[in-house]
Amino acid sequence: MRRLSLIAIFAILTANRAIAQDMPLSQILIEGEGWHQGSGEDLTAILQVKKIPDVEKPTCHMYSPDGGTLFVGSEIGTYIWAFRVEKDGSLTAGQPYCPLRVLPGQKNMPVSKLAIDGVGRIYAATSVGIQVFDPTGRLCGVIDNPPSGPVEDMDCVVKNDQLCVHNKGGTYLRKLKAGSTERPKK
Repeated sequence: MRRLSLIAIFAILTANRAIAQDMPLSQILIEGEGWHQGSGEDLTAILQVKKIPDVEKPTCHMYSPDGGTLFVGSEIGTYIWAFRVEKDGSLTAGQPYCPLRVLPGQKNMPVSKLAIDGVGRIYAATSVGIQVFDPTGRLCGVIDNPPSGPVEDMDCVVKNDQLCVHNKGGTYLRKLKAGSTERPKK
Protein backbone atom coordinates (compact mmCIF):
# COMPACT_ATOMS: atom_id res chain seq x y z
CA MET A 1 0.00 0.00 0.00
CA ARG A 2 2.84 2.36 0.87
CA ARG A 3 4.44 1.71 -2.52
CA LEU A 4 1.22 2.71 -4.34
CA SER A 5 0.99 5.87 -2.24
CA LEU A 6 4.55 6.83 -3.18
CA ILE A 7 3.84 6.20 -6.86
CA ALA A 8 0.67 8.33 -6.68
CA ILE A 9 2.51 11.19 -4.95
CA PHE A 10 5.34 11.02 -7.50
CA ALA A 11 2.83 11.11 -10.39
CA ILE A 12 1.08 14.15 -8.93
CA LEU A 13 4.31 16.03 -8.27
CA THR A 14 5.73 15.38 -11.75
CA ALA A 15 2.51 16.06 -13.70
CA ASN A 16 3.14 19.83 -13.83
CA ARG A 17 6.71 19.30 -15.05
CA ALA A 18 5.47 17.23 -17.98
CA ILE A 19 2.98 19.92 -18.96
CA ALA A 20 5.54 22.76 -18.76
CA GLN A 21 8.21 21.18 -20.93
CA ASP A 22 9.77 23.24 -23.69
CA MET A 23 7.51 23.69 -26.70
CA PRO A 24 9.34 23.54 -30.04
CA LEU A 25 8.34 25.77 -32.94
CA SER A 26 7.10 22.65 -34.77
CA GLN A 27 4.13 22.68 -32.39
CA ILE A 28 3.30 26.26 -33.34
CA LEU A 29 4.24 26.67 -37.02
CA ILE A 30 2.57 24.78 -39.88
CA GLU A 31 5.05 22.72 -41.90
CA GLY A 32 5.62 24.14 -45.38
CA GLU A 33 3.72 27.32 -44.55
CA GLY A 34 5.80 30.47 -44.93
CA TRP A 35 5.17 34.20 -45.05
CA HIS A 36 2.70 35.59 -47.59
CA GLN A 37 1.81 39.17 -48.48
CA GLY A 38 -1.12 40.73 -46.62
CA SER A 39 -2.71 44.16 -46.41
CA GLY A 40 -2.49 46.91 -43.81
CA GLU A 41 -6.02 46.00 -42.69
CA ASP A 42 -4.68 42.71 -41.32
CA LEU A 43 -2.82 44.63 -38.65
CA THR A 44 -4.40 45.96 -35.44
CA ALA A 45 -3.15 48.86 -33.31
CA ILE A 46 -0.46 48.19 -30.72
CA LEU A 47 -0.56 49.84 -27.29
CA GLN A 48 1.53 52.95 -26.64
CA VAL A 49 4.29 52.51 -24.06
CA LYS A 50 4.03 54.45 -20.81
CA LYS A 51 6.62 54.72 -18.03
CA ILE A 52 7.31 51.24 -16.71
CA PRO A 53 9.06 50.88 -13.31
CA ASP A 54 12.49 49.16 -13.24
CA VAL A 55 12.76 48.86 -17.06
CA GLU A 56 15.26 51.13 -18.75
CA LYS A 57 14.09 52.45 -22.16
CA PRO A 58 10.89 50.37 -22.61
CA THR A 59 9.85 50.00 -26.26
CA CYS A 60 6.66 47.93 -26.13
CA HIS A 61 4.30 46.05 -23.85
CA MET A 62 1.42 43.57 -24.01
CA TYR A 63 -1.00 42.06 -21.49
CA SER A 64 -1.35 38.32 -20.92
CA PRO A 65 -4.62 36.76 -22.18
CA ASP A 66 -6.18 37.03 -18.71
CA GLY A 67 -4.95 40.61 -18.22
CA GLY A 68 -3.14 39.72 -14.99
CA THR A 69 0.41 40.10 -16.31
CA LEU A 70 2.08 42.86 -18.31
CA PHE A 71 5.08 41.89 -20.47
CA VAL A 72 7.54 44.67 -21.38
CA GLY A 73 10.23 44.81 -24.06
CA SER A 74 13.15 47.24 -23.93
CA GLU A 75 15.99 48.71 -25.97
CA ILE A 76 18.44 47.66 -23.25
CA GLY A 77 19.03 44.22 -21.73
CA THR A 78 18.49 40.62 -22.70
CA TYR A 79 15.09 39.87 -21.13
CA ILE A 80 11.41 40.55 -21.57
CA TRP A 81 10.12 41.73 -18.20
CA ALA A 82 6.88 40.56 -16.52
CA PHE A 83 4.80 42.53 -14.00
CA ARG A 84 1.76 41.51 -12.02
CA VAL A 85 -1.17 43.85 -12.73
CA GLU A 86 -3.07 44.64 -9.53
CA LYS A 87 -6.82 45.34 -9.39
CA ASP A 88 -6.16 49.10 -9.27
CA GLY A 89 -3.99 48.83 -12.42
CA SER A 90 -0.68 49.30 -10.61
CA LEU A 91 2.29 47.12 -11.52
CA THR A 92 4.08 45.00 -8.90
CA ALA A 93 6.61 42.15 -8.73
CA GLY A 94 8.51 43.14 -11.87
CA GLN A 95 11.11 40.55 -12.87
CA PRO A 96 13.14 39.58 -15.95
CA TYR A 97 11.01 36.77 -17.44
CA CYS A 98 11.91 35.65 -20.99
CA PRO A 99 15.65 35.34 -21.73
CA LEU A 100 16.23 36.62 -25.26
CA ARG A 101 18.61 34.92 -27.66
CA VAL A 102 21.53 37.25 -28.34
CA LEU A 103 24.30 37.14 -30.91
CA PRO A 104 27.85 36.38 -29.71
CA GLY A 105 29.47 39.48 -28.21
CA GLN A 106 26.17 41.39 -28.07
CA LYS A 107 25.22 42.98 -24.71
CA ASN A 108 21.65 44.03 -25.57
CA MET A 109 18.82 42.56 -27.64
CA PRO A 110 16.33 45.35 -28.35
CA VAL A 111 12.69 44.27 -28.64
CA SER A 112 10.77 46.45 -31.09
CA LYS A 113 7.29 44.90 -30.64
CA LEU A 114 5.53 42.20 -28.62
CA ALA A 115 2.51 40.05 -29.42
CA ILE A 116 0.73 37.42 -27.34
CA ASP A 117 -1.64 34.74 -28.58
CA GLY A 118 -4.72 33.38 -26.84
CA VAL A 119 -2.83 30.61 -25.05
CA GLY A 120 -0.14 32.94 -23.71
CA ARG A 121 2.78 32.42 -26.11
CA ILE A 122 4.90 35.55 -26.39
CA TYR A 123 6.24 36.76 -29.76
CA ALA A 124 9.10 39.28 -29.55
CA ALA A 125 10.27 41.13 -32.68
CA THR A 126 14.06 41.45 -32.53
CA SER A 127 16.90 41.99 -34.97
CA VAL A 128 17.58 38.22 -35.15
CA GLY A 129 13.92 37.37 -35.94
CA ILE A 130 10.70 36.83 -34.04
CA GLN A 131 11.59 35.07 -30.80
CA VAL A 132 8.76 32.85 -29.54
CA PHE A 133 8.36 31.94 -25.85
CA ASP A 134 5.96 29.52 -24.20
CA PRO A 135 3.71 30.84 -21.38
CA THR A 136 6.37 29.90 -18.79
CA GLY A 137 8.92 32.21 -20.48
CA ARG A 138 11.07 29.55 -22.14
CA LEU A 139 12.31 30.08 -25.69
CA CYS A 140 10.55 27.85 -28.26
CA GLY A 141 12.66 29.16 -31.13
CA VAL A 142 13.23 32.06 -33.49
CA ILE A 143 11.10 32.55 -36.61
CA ASP A 144 13.05 33.90 -39.58
CA ASN A 145 12.40 37.43 -40.75
CA PRO A 146 9.75 37.91 -43.44
CA PRO A 147 11.07 38.35 -47.02
CA SER A 148 10.99 42.14 -46.62
CA GLY A 149 13.96 42.05 -44.28
CA PRO A 150 14.76 42.69 -40.64
CA VAL A 151 11.98 42.86 -38.11
CA GLU A 152 13.26 45.99 -36.39
CA ASP A 153 10.65 48.73 -36.02
CA MET A 154 7.81 46.49 -37.15
CA ASP A 155 4.33 45.88 -35.87
CA CYS A 156 3.54 42.33 -34.84
CA VAL A 157 0.16 40.81 -33.87
CA VAL A 158 -1.38 37.36 -33.54
CA LYS A 159 -4.96 37.22 -34.79
CA ASN A 160 -7.16 34.43 -36.14
CA ASP A 161 -4.38 31.82 -35.97
CA GLN A 162 -2.01 34.04 -37.96
CA LEU A 163 1.13 35.94 -37.07
CA CYS A 164 0.87 39.30 -38.79
CA VAL A 165 3.92 41.55 -39.18
CA HIS A 166 4.33 44.89 -40.86
CA ASN A 167 7.51 46.77 -41.64
CA LYS A 168 8.77 49.10 -44.35
CA GLY A 169 8.61 46.23 -46.88
CA GLY A 170 4.90 45.58 -46.34
CA THR A 171 2.55 43.36 -44.37
CA TYR A 172 3.19 39.62 -44.07
CA LEU A 173 1.08 36.84 -42.57
CA ARG A 174 2.10 33.41 -41.35
CA LYS A 175 -0.46 30.79 -40.31
CA LEU A 176 -0.02 29.18 -36.89
CA LYS A 177 -1.44 25.97 -35.48
CA ALA A 178 -4.74 26.04 -33.58
CA GLY A 179 -4.89 27.70 -30.20
CA SER A 180 -3.24 30.93 -31.32
CA THR A 181 -6.32 33.13 -31.21
CA GLU A 182 -6.46 36.85 -30.65
CA ARG A 183 -6.08 37.89 -27.03
CA PRO A 184 -8.84 39.92 -25.34
CA LYS A 185 -8.34 43.68 -25.47
CA LYS A 186 -7.44 45.39 -22.22
